[in-house]
Amino acid sequence: MIHEPDCDCKNFACELRRKNVSVAASATPNRVSNRKQPVVKHPDPPSWEAGRIGHHNKNGTFVPVITERGTHLRVKEYGERRSEIDAILKRKRQGLPVVEKP
Repeated sequence: MIHEPDCDCKNFACELRRKNVSVAASATPNRVSNRKQPVVKHPDPPSWEAGRIGHHNKNGTFVPVITERGTHLRVKEYGERRSEIDAILKRKRQGLPVVEKP
């Protein structure tokens, strides 16, 4: 039932109207406010190239690939020399001697 603007009844809505109290538009539900906010995925920082190449053993330990210089093989270097490094790793897994470049 809709009451007159100058209604004097004890209805809660009428009392609020007499006190000039109203509901804010942001408090009422609508299609925009009920929508789920999208999850923002931040881009990976450029430091991903500093990651190490290797594999994980069954017990969870990480075994990095070591370069000729005795340092850990990094993702950037692996990306630049992928075919050469994969061939060396394959020969080592097969137990064959590694052919060095002249």
